Amino acid sequence: MMRVNFKIDPTLQSTVDEINRGMRLQTVIAIVDNEIVKMQAEPFNSTCNLSKDCDEIRKRLRAANLKCAYIVLLVSTNQPALIIYVSDTAKPRDRMMYSTGSNHMQEAVQVSSAYCVQCSAIDEIGPELFRGSESGKRREDLMTESERMTARIAKMEVAPPPSVLPGVSTPITDEGDDLMTKFAKREVETVSFKIEDSRICADAKVVGDKGLQAAAAILPADHPRYVITRFTPAATAAVEKCVLIYVCPQACKPREKMPYASSKASFMTYAHKHGIKFDRSIEVSAVSELVQTAEDAFVALEDDSAAPRAPKATAPKGPRMLI
Repeated sequence: MMRVNFKIDPTLQSTVDEINRGMRLQTVIAIVDNEIVKMQAEPFNSTCNLSKDCDEIRKRLRAANLKCAYIVLLVSTNQPALIIYVSDTAKPRDRMMYSTGSNHMQEAVQVSSAYCVQCSAIDEIGPELFRGSESGKRREDLMTESERMTARIAKMEVAPPPSVLPGVSTPITDEGDDLMTKFAKREVETVSFKIEDSRICADAKVVGDKGLQAAAAILPADHPRYVITRFTPAATAAVEKCVLIYVCPQACKPREKMPYASSKASFMTYAHKHGIKFDRSIEVSAVSELVQTAEDAFVALEDDSAAPRAPKATAPKGPRMLI
């Protein structure tokens, strides 16, 4: 599963550290705001009674109408815990954000997996979430290293196919579906798509003009896009090729990139339904790289006569679609 390391607000990190050291007996509700995990409100004092503290947490979540939150609380005087609350009714984008950032938040709170729990409804927040945590930890403390490894292996499952949000399908608009039909019939040469309101929408099209330069001309410089186009690579001896290009500018925030990553399977399904078969799927980090990268994708590596190319400088990559 994809992981995102959101920045932790210094005030939140300091508060969590003091709770860990026993300097604060408090509960904290945190949210993701503009790619930063910060406190939703001031921390409130813990009663050291887990049932009462959970009652107060539920009350505050309802009052703030929160669909997602990270909650740091004390299950005993010296034992902090983390609740990852992601409602089933939250928007797919928010569910994705909190799920992919949960491991990083667990590390920030410095709790073991025994004290990191998840729930999908406010009513689930209660002492029963932590039943078995203490007894399970005692049993693990008594195990040998070999027994611990055997127990971990027994819990392992076969990993499902990679998906940011398994089971979530991104719909395509009627206009987007219509342009895919026209592309399949060669009535348009290039179509770009964007994710808007959790749907795959048509963004721009090129009629008549062929080639990568025409495709690049319709793309924004600072936003992700899917592009489907046909062009004749210099390396294929006048044989036209069909490509899917994912443009993912490095300056884009994870919140904007994630919907494109999770919608890749849906997009490919719609294209195949229309009989569109791609010779290559390409990813670029800037519109300026589109032409050269697409041409390079069709250069025959076994062609000894091809002139050597200077290696491209590598750049750090964030959450990309990896198509």
